[in-house]
Amino acid sequence: MRVNSFSEVESSILFSHANVGRRCKIRRAILDPMCTFPKGQPSGTTPEADRQRYFVTESGITVVTRDYSLVETVTVDYFTPE
Repeated sequence: MRVNSFSEVESSILFSHANVGRRCKIRRAILDPMCTFPKGQPSGTTPEADRQRYFVTESGITVVTRDYSLVETVTVDYFTPE
């Protein structure tokens, strides 16, 4: 797990190999292993915004899995006709 400088982590669980970029604010969140948060991205601070990107429990805990934390999503279509 790595929490970079100027980041705030409060009441959260970060599993091994989680990477939190600089100037992130994470509150009441669970980060799965291998999660990556880019620089300046908040989590757990605005439940409405978190619901659009992550899973939020009824009690307001944000659950972030590796699939939803990647900085960039790349889709590859191997079956395109030539």
